[in-house]
Amino acid sequence: MLISPLALWIGLFRPAQFPPEPIAFQLKRGREIYQKKKGIDRVLDEDRAVMGTWFDGRVHRAVEEAIYVSPAMVSRWLGYLSASEILDDGEVQQRWQQVREQLSGSANFVVRVAAYRKSDPLDFNWDRPSGGANLENLNFDFSFQDWSGQTVYLPSATHLLARLQARHVADVALATWLSVSEPLAPLRPEGTNEYEATFHLGDNRVDYYWVRMSIRPEMEYAAKFSLTIAAKRKVRIANFALVPASALGIPFVSETTAAYFPR
Repeated sequence: MLISPLALWIGLFRPAQFPPEPIAFQLKRGREIYQKKKGIDRVLDEDRAVMGTWFDGRVHRAVEEAIYVSPAMVSRWLGYLSASEILDDGEVQQRWQQVREQLSGSANFVVRVAAYRKSDPLDFNWDRPSGGANLENLNFDFSFQDWSGQTVYLPSATHLLARLQARHVADVALATWLSVSEPLAPLRPEGTNEYEATFHLGDNRVDYYWVRMSIRPEMEYAAKFSLTIAAKRKVRIANFALVPASALGIPFVSETTAAYFPR
């Protein structure tokens, strides 16, 4: 049976509604990424927005990000795991159902914000402050544009998942977005290290947040949404497409913005 363009269009505009089963073509995409010998983080694709980088003395590394835990992303992730860990269809469906029960009916994000000691590219002085003030008193705002172009703001619930703080950068990289997110435990690959709380000592710091908002009917036909994280001197903005271009067969790059306000 052919699906009408209108039905397909409407069906795509349901960003956080988890169907009873994983999305078939996203499962396939996940398997294909594994077959191409790419790392599992590549399946995040358009559901990951980089909001900040850090210069390690040689290159700029992505250290701040927002991950949209969408049905499409979860499907791709399970597709990758099914190929890498040889999971049968029953195991994939069981893990999908466990995540679906936790997340259905809401838009969910894992947000990573960070402050690392900075180096001067001329003298490699690592004693400059890390800018940890930009991690305090954060305000999270969720907004989207409706078809008329009007911006609609919706409330969200936020809680701190984990805080890592240490003298050495490597020590704050021990946890990952997946290891600190209990609702996503069914998605953890074999060998994922359990997160353990650490003492808050040192100038390098990483905070993980879970951001959740209930889906409203007016969101169903929105083109994109934004997650804004505001501190006193810095605003981080991650923009996502509610209908990812990859779902339509178009290469996609998520838009990200980080704005700094001088004193």
